[in-house]
Amino acid sequence: MSYLRTVEKGTSVKSLGIIEEPTATKPGVFDFVYRDQYSILDWGKMPMPDGKVMDNRPVALVAAFNHEHLRRYSIPTCYLNPVDDAGVAKSSVDWFRENGQVPRTLRMQMVNVLKPVFDEKTGKWDYSVFKDPPVNNYVHPIEFIWRAEAGPDSSFWKNVTKGSYKLSDFGLPADLKPGDKFPAPIFDHSSKYEDHDRYFSPAVAYELGDFNVERWEKLNRSRYWVNRLLTDHAESVGLRRPDSKQEFVVMMVNGTLVDALGDVAGTWHEDRYEHTTKGGKLVKVSKQTPRDLHKLQDPAWVKQCEEAKAKAEKEGHPDWKAFVSLEPRPLEAEFFDQYNNLMYAASNAWVKWNAFPQASSLEKACVEFDRYLSDYKERLKKTA
Repeated sequence: MSYLRTVEKGTSVKSLGIIEEPTATKPGVFDFVYRDQYSILDWGKMPMPDGKVMDNRPVALVAAFNHEHLRRYSIPTCYLNPVDDAGVAKSSVDWFRENGQVPRTLRMQMVNVLKPVFDEKTGKWDYSVFKDPPVNNYVHPIEFIWRAEAGPDSSFWKNVTKGSYKLSDFGLPADLKPGDKFPAPIFDHSSKYEDHDRYFSPAVAYELGDFNVERWEKLNRSRYWVNRLLTDHAESVGLRRPDSKQEFVVMMVNGTLVDALGDVAGTWHEDRYEHTTKGGKLVKVSKQTPRDLHKLQDPAWVKQCEEAKAKAEKEGHPDWKAFVSLEPRPLEAEFFDQYNNLMYAASNAWVKWNAFPQASSLEKACVEFDRYLSDYKERLKKTA
């Protein structure tokens, strides 16, 4: 496929192939092309052993499937079509099922990117461009997060502790403790274009995005249904879905500004999924696993990253990585074989067809992965 230009961002597994640039009044068109790599902690491309990849076709397949699933329920999205390896757009993922293929590319409507500006004098980010945007189509500068629960190690509790927001900002009881179930799912928010994720209350998100009451309520209704539909689907295939995040964009549709679902939703990278095996083992089916392994293998690097982000936020520095001197090491080669098999199995279960015929069943893949992971973690603990 020939593109006007391509864009590669180190912290994303997707490269962007631009087909038509957006204008101030009309979205363009681009392709998401999934690359065989991964990133954690906003670091960028992580090192991998020679000859090994993190196969992200399962993420692309689930992303396309989810957009089509949500579209059937009238959720506005930027998604257009899945694209085959020859660059030909197909009407739906059904074509890939019928032809024994798996998409790596998704065609999307492309909107403008407006970014807050870092103010060196105040050490804060200036979001004033969103008060009077020069275009009518753009990405919201906010990551929209949905949480049904927050375990003891969740970033939610870290944010409460450091004062990013209060439990009362979400209507949660003051005596709620880490590990307690939420009375109902909550909407959380973080920055999208600052140098690291900064979390803030719904009231701050409302202000930064320059919403009015009607649009804010409509957006939150869309968020509710996106997450309700994806959670229901997860449960139908034997998965729990504790939390997720989405991107939304502003677009003009039939003369009305609409907040549409952008990027992708409900994939193994954006959300946390869990499967409980018949033997009672809880297995994480998401990118959380490599995050956890790097915390065991590279604790000094992880600590430096966390301290660097805190230092950058406190001092008003736009590049937290400038404070990191260590580099992460690659995980062992077998991990990628085991992890890819888990993703193949989970994706087969999710789309309810045998997209990856080499994969085990979800139950068997989870049992095998849990057995391998327990051994790997023990070995890492001994060498840390």
